[in-house]
Amino acid sequence: MDVTTVINFTGRDTFADSRTVRLLKCAWDLLQAAIGAERDAFLAKFAE
Repeated sequence: MDVTTVINFTGRDTFADSRTVRLLKCAWDLLQAAIGAERDAFLAKFAE
């Protein structure tokens, strides 16, 4: 018999600590820059 229990975690997307919010934003910015650099390097291989 399958038993599934779904638990709703409220408030998991909100952070009260401003340092955590700033850290997450900086991490997303770094990740976005790294992905952009990888994309540009990949496309440069096929440029004429």
